[in-house]
Amino acid sequence: MVELHTVINVLLLLLLFEVLSNHCCCCCCYCYCLLLVPLGTLPPTVVALSSSSAEISFAPPLSPRGNITMYTITRFTLSSPSPTTPTAVFTYTPLTLLPISNSGQPPYTFTDSNLRPFTNYSYVLTVCNNADCVDSEPALVRTLEATPTGFLPPSLRVDSSSEVTVSWAKPAMPNGVILSYVLLRLSQGFETVAEDCCSAYLANISGLPQQCMVAAVVGAEVNSVLESGLLPYSFYQYCVIVGNSVGSISSGHSDTVRTSPAPMPLRGPVINATTVNSTAILVQWDSLGVEDLLGPFSGYELYIRESSMSGLGTVIFQGNDLSFVATDLLASTEYVFTVSVSNSVGSTFSENISATTEEGSECGTYASGQG
Repeated sequence: MVELHTVINVLLLLLLFEVLSNHCCCCCCYCYCLLLVPLGTLPPTVVALSSSSAEISFAPPLSPRGNITMYTITRFTLSSPSPTTPTAVFTYTPLTLLPISNSGQPPYTFTDSNLRPFTNYSYVLTVCNNADCVDSEPALVRTLEATPTGFLPPSLRVDSSSEVTVSWAKPAMPNGVILSYVLLRLSQGFETVAEDCCSAYLANISGLPQQCMVAAVVGAEVNSVLESGLLPYSFYQYCVIVGNSVGSISSGHSDTVRTSPAPMPLRGPVINATTVNSTAILVQWDSLGVEDLLGPFSGYELYIRESSMSGLGTVIFQGNDLSFVATDLLASTEYVFTVSVSNSVGSTFSENISATTEEGSECGTYASGQG
């Protein structure tokens, strides 16, 4: 026969199980209630829909342990290893779940919008009953990539007559993994020209304009390029294309810079000399443009010497004119003439040219007159 105390112990265990399962039980006209928090609150299911939205689904806890009074989903922006910027994006009572789900049946699904592209978020489900509230473990998601934004024009530094350093900062919002930077150069020559190289590159319709070219393609870790082999005293502009797996944008064009002058003009003047009489010779030379000067024009100098002498001789003219008459020369004497042209840095000399005065009585030497 089963002993009485064994039966009592079994009944007490059953009673305890009933209390823990249903919170309340009644015995001998008395009711006993035990309030417990929900059990088995699972993390929400979160799926990135786009670069700015995510779908969140959740279900009631496995064991409500009473009447559920509130569901809250909180979003954290993960800008560091620990969650930051908590935002309660959904708060619902069981009654308000009915319009947003099929007949109010779980799982309940929502869309969270206006998120930042390619950003990590975590979502926590909080479930409350009459006893208290309990949080789920966080569910992590990263929104999809989008085209970068906030990309500023590059800055330029002129290093020499043939070098320019181009530097840029990464986009304010990369919105994904940067794949590369494409540096485009607008070679404007000696006069500024309006052309949008980057827009033409992005359009990719009929190729780049004549003055535009791809100067470099570099990786995401590079933010400057030393451009070399440029023309002296020439205008240049640059723009940069940045791209990720979704799309590319242009920085827009930089300010225009001009490389430094060349150490000397590209060539000397072309000269000729014509005998005027026994004491005078006319010397003429051509004008040099900026494409030959490769720097600011500083003037011409005319040198004269007798053919029997060496060296450049004596300067008899300085200025901007293109001709000069050397007077008071010796009759029947051969003279050699040289013209130099200068930019702001240095000078280049013409070839020597000679002319002989006519026969006649001798006179003084190297008196001058403008032709």
